[in-house]
Amino acid sequence: MKYLKDLGVRFLDGSIRMHRLVYQINEEMIETLTSVYGIGRWTAEMFLIFSLNRLDVLPLGDLGLKAGIKKIYNMSGLQSPKKMEPMETVATWYAWRIQDAKIITY
Repeated sequence: MKYLKDLGVRFLDGSIRMHRLVYQINEEMIETLTSVYGIGRWTAEMFLIFSLNRLDVLPLGDLGLKAGIKKIYNMSGLQSPKKMEPMETVATWYAWRIQDAKIITY
């Protein structure tokens, strides 16, 4: 209940304005949302992905992402967020490769 009350107060007092959130870059929006009691980085990232349909979010603390990377790359254990940061580029390479009809060396 405390989380919802704090969120409601911030909408009412104007410290969070929904129409402005959509124009903020991801890190600005995460900072704004995590200023609310009970909202952490993961929650803010899920809001960006599922409510605002942002395609440029890599939730490094997400267990599902870690488990997926572990499975895709046949790793023995879950990776730390720091070790996963380069995966964003690897994912981009795979996406590029899918578009090519024949093997191209980048």
